[in-house]
Amino acid sequence: MARYTQRFEKTKTKKKIYRINNETKEEKLISVIHNGKTPYITTYIDNFIADEIKIDGIALPRGISPLGLPTRVISRINKVLKMLDIPVNNFYISTSKETSFVLNNERLDIVFKRSDFEELDKKNELFYRIASNNLNISIKNLLHQKAPSIFPEEPKALNLSKKVFMDNLREGIKKDMTAEDVKKLGEFYLEVSTKFVRKDIKEKLLIDLQDKTKIIALENLMKEYKDLLDKEPAETKWQKFFEKYITILDSRYIKVLDKNNISTYTTKKPDLILLDLYKFIDLYELKKTKTNLLEYDNSHKNYYWHKDIAMVIAQAEKYVRKMTENSSTLIREIKEDCGLVVDIIKPKAIIVAGHSKYLDNDNKINDFKLLRESLKDITFILYDEFYKQLENFYKQLKKEDK
Repeated sequence: MARYTQRFEKTKTKKKIYRINNETKEEKLISVIHNGKTPYITTYIDNFIADEIKIDGIALPRGISPLGLPTRVISRINKVLKMLDIPVNNFYISTSKETSFVLNNERLDIVFKRSDFEELDKKNELFYRIASNNLNISIKNLLHQKAPSIFPEEPKALNLSKKVFMDNLREGIKKDMTAEDVKKLGEFYLEVSTKFVRKDIKEKLLIDLQDKTKIIALENLMKEYKDLLDKEPAETKWQKFFEKYITILDSRYIKVLDKNNISTYTTKKPDLILLDLYKFIDLYELKKTKTNLLEYDNSHKNYYWHKDIAMVIAQAEKYVRKMTENSSTLIREIKEDCGLVVDIIKPKAIIVAGHSKYLDNDNKINDFKLLRESLKDITFILYDEFYKQLENFYKQLKKEDK
């Protein structure tokens, strides 16, 4: 004779399930099935991790275990609760409520949104499957080593393991990754790329990685640039920023030369001396975003360069002239001091200064345009224009990446 039997009480809206101990005749309510617009089951369990389990929005089960729920459901809930490692008062799976955890006297009251519980349950089930499969493979491979003629070798790579790896990548594991983790992941990507035989697939994978790396680098760079634009710092801040990132800011250049090792045949030195893709030398001069750009001439009713900008332009022109005049000597000195073979043919001078917000009327805008276009051997660009160029480059990369 079975130790326990069940007794049912039915009404229009609910069904109560009692468990009867056939030896002691003790009767205990173990489950209530509520059959309304939103059906739900409440289960009360002795010697279980949770004192009370409630699940709403489910169809009433045909086969009911001694706990009032299908055995499979109880097993899944039990596995999930074991992971929590904290005693549970009430455990509620809901189709409408959001997931929440409340700690009362060192015991938890838990509400799981159904989709959250199903996701957790799926991961938990996957973990058990992987553990079981890995154990089976380890045993079979050991048997294969001892008796290869009887036991075939099992594959060492598991599709389940790959699934876990890919799921973790999709779910934001990146926020917990260290620099060393990212480095190893990059090395792994490059190594895996070589397994493909077709050259076009290998090239596409490597180009995709390169493009994605550029996008991430640009996103970080643009954020830092925007912060500087908003703060309008001193020249030295901009000089350090451009020196650090110029090969990304201006892709024509591959290297910043040490200006302390290069003579410009003037008392001053440009902020940056750069080597371009074709081994030619160019110059950068950087001023503040707040630098006054223009002054007004009352007699002629137009704007002209502010004295600060006029001095920068004159100095840049002098750098270009002196370096051109002494190009042979400079080429030899750079080779001796820097170990670089370069050419110097009328270097370009790029001046970055000011912000368009200070060109606050149409006359200023028009006269600035005329003055800028009249410059020879000098490119003049505003800081926010430089940022817009970066933004356009970023948008183009994102478009190509899709």
